[in-house]
Amino acid sequence: MTGELPDVADPDSDLAAELDLARQTGALLQALAELEPREREIVSLRYGSDLNASEIAVQLRMEPANVRKILERARTRLGERIEALVKSRGAAA
Repeated sequence: MTGELPDVADPDSDLAAELDLARQTGALLQALAELEPREREIVSLRYGSDLNASEIAVQLRMEPANVRKILERARTRLGERIEALVKSRGAAA
């Protein structure tokens, strides 16, 4: 025994991490809801169902290149919107 106290997790840091995660999750859900239905469907199939662009294209009768372009635009818009929402909610917290 060295007489040193063991490290104990800071309960405040866990709470802060949980609040941050909740803030990010809420922002993601709101940003997804703001997408056009077709964009939301494609994002859901890509990330929720883990399908690739070719698989999504077959399912939705689209060209894979169109699926990839829609995903690229949706990801950009989602990222920007999530960032704005997290910042606005962080300032209010």
